[in-house]
Amino acid sequence: SGMNKAAAQAACEAAVAKDPNNRRLRYQLGRAYFYDGKFDKALPHLEFAASAGGQQAQFVLGYIIDGGQGGVKKDPCKVEDLWVKSARQGRFAAQTSYPHHVVRGMFKGCRQQADNAEVQVFLDAAKKQAGDYYQKLLVSMLMEEFATYKTKK
Repeated sequence: SGMNKAAAQAACEAAVAKDPNNRRLRYQLGRAYFYDGKFDKALPHLEFAASAGGQQAQFVLGYIIDGGQGGVKKDPCKVEDLWVKSARQGRFAAQTSYPHHVVRGMFKGCRQQADNAEVQVFLDAAKKQAGDYYQKLLVSMLMEEFATYKTKK
């Protein structure tokens, strides 16, 4: 699939050259680089798309930083910032990942931007969006964990 990756990158590069402020195109170019292991080239495009408000870019960039993928420096507070923005825009992945991390204390030391009431809003919204069995299962498990977490505080 090396040719496909090269072709995808070339197509995205050409599109971005014509429309450099298009956050969707920048996200796609960043993603094309990322999947080819070109992390240094991917990050500026993902960061552009995330700061321009792209909810998928915000989630994915947070995911990369959270996992320290490609040698990216882990930064839970940057993850928190990206995921709260994505969750507020209705991205299911962020609405579930954010509470998962909150319950595990992974944003301690960050100025956690969503209070317990808003984390509950994310979970309620995720429940409405959950499509398949596993998504519904995930949300119900997170809701149970969060209910326990709130009583401990």
